[in-house]
This record gives sequence, C-alpha cells and structure tokens, in this order.
Amino acid sequence: MINSINSTEECFKLGDFQNSILVWSDYIGLIKEGCKDKQVDKIQEELNEYKEALKSGNLHDAGCEIVDVLVTCIISAEQQGIKLTDYMPIVFDKLQSRQDSGKIINGSFIKAEDLINHE
Repeated sequence: MINSINSTEECFKLGDFQNSILVWSDYIGLIKEGCKDKQVDKIQEELNEYKEALKSGNLHDAGCEIVDVLVTCIISAEQQGIKLTDYMPIVFDKLQSRQDSGKIINGSFIKAEDLINHE
C-alpha cells in the first residue's frame, strides 16, 4: 500500500498531499493506534521547530518544518474524525467576511471584534 504514494513534486497539490499523508499514516498504524493527545503535542513540537528555523534564517529548514506542521495537523484531524475539507469552505468564508473589517497591527491581522483589545 505504501508503494502507491507518489512522491514526485507534480503530484503534491494540497488534496493529493493530504491523501498521501493519510495513506502513509494509516499504513504505519498511526491513525488506528496513535495517541490523539501525543499527536497534538507533536504539532506543537513541529511548530517550535518551524519557529526556530525562521529565527535562524534557514528558509529551507523552515519550509520543511511548516510542511511537518501540516502533516501533523492532517494526522491529528484524521485521528479525531475531523474531515478538513468539510471546514475549509467555512473558514474561507469567515476569512473573506473579515477582509474589509480588520486591521494589520504589528504585522498581524486583527479581526474587527478584537480591535478593542489592541488599541
């Protein structure tokens, strides 16, 4: 089953990437036997590694680490029974509804309802 994962660059559109990660993680038993709490810890670990790579200015490592963050999030969602594609349109609509009502403050987008806490 793992041999069916195509690792060539052209196959990695986000949906294909997600499917490949799910096939791999199922193959190694991480979905069925993995600890859900430990996977959330793994997300944090990968996020810290991403932050460190950015601090060091190593964009290659930062790129690898942010993809590791994505991998751990995909696996965690699957372990929890969350289908990411169900939530993507909801989140995108929410983002679009905020685009004209928030502000960039200190390099971060602050949604309108949270601006009171930042002014």
